[in-house]
Amino acid sequence: MTILNHNDMKNQDIINLVTNGIMATTAHDIPARYAYQVLKFKKAVREAFTSIQAAEREMFSSEGIEDTKAFNDRLKELRESLSDNSKELGEMETRLARLNALQAELRGEEATLKNFAPLPYDVWHDLQNENRAVEFGDEKKDILSGWVEDLLENILWIAPEGNIE
Repeated sequence: MTILNHNDMKNQDIINLVTNGIMATTAHDIPARYAYQVLKFKKAVREAFTSIQAAEREMFSSEGIEDTKAFNDRLKELRESLSDNSKELGEMETRLARLNALQAELRGEEATLKNFAPLPYDVWHDLQNENRAVEFGDEKKDILSGWVEDLLENILWIAPEGNIE
């Protein structure tokens, strides 16, 4: 089994995977050696996501924002206010614009997932079937199809060689 380092994703892809339920993936119905690779994949995604979150917290801190909720509440209050707080509002808007630019740069950077092997397509297909109706939030989702399947090709799964029967 070949283990590769995968650099075909951006940090935004990691965020999208996590927010769309990839961590809820189960691998009960595939052989143990492949289930272990799914576990390692999820660990790599979790580590990448945690790193992104830490970098974003550091960005906010560098802009003097320790409490993002308080910052957002105050910004909303200033935007809705009829009084003249234009200087404070302008400063907050400037900080927000810098943060948005920093976040965009971070989210566009390459994400590296390490130490797992891609699954053969037949095992990937079984994994998809197992995860086609996962409870996530208030709904059931098919968490491994559509754009996720496209994104994870050659990362978590590889196309079969030749024809499949």
